[in-house]
Amino acid sequence: GVVYMPPDRKRGGLWLDRSPLWNVAAAEINRAGSLAWLRFGTLRRAGNRRLDDVGVRAVDREQPVARFSGGNQQRVMLARLVGMGPKVMLLNDFTRGVDVKAKGAIHELVRGLAAEGVAICLTSTDLDELLEVADRIVCMHSGRQVASGPAASFTSLRLVSLVTTGSTLN
Repeated sequence: GVVYMPPDRKRGGLWLDRSPLWNVAAAEINRAGSLAWLRFGTLRRAGNRRLDDVGVRAVDREQPVARFSGGNQQRVMLARLVGMGPKVMLLNDFTRGVDVKAKGAIHELVRGLAAEGVAICLTSTDLDELLEVADRIVCMHSGRQVASGPAASFTSLRLVSLVTTGSTLN
């Protein structure tokens, strides 16, 4: 299936008053389609496995997600989405509000998912992030595609020019 990570995890992505395990278990239940055959222990093990994969510390797993840093909230969100078993992930401004250290860890997670065969389509207002994470870039201006190609064929300056004017500086 296809999963979507909204840019505002607090409004459209996470249940902030619930624990990371609860957030991830919701994805497991969604994936199973029913609670009939799922047991609490099975959900807990699957949730812990997903949270291990994204680097959420075990000591934090019973706290409400609202108490987490932005980076850890993003990790919980990624764990939940990965728990849905997607073939395609749409990530909209996926490191917005995240500190530099957590950004690097999230970039590694996304690259790992891509290496496992998950198609990743991301948008970002951080153009340097696109150059670092993306294999291929499609640049839009006023609702139309103005350039596309391997990420290595772009520079920050060229991306800024394309996004703001629709053409490159000469």
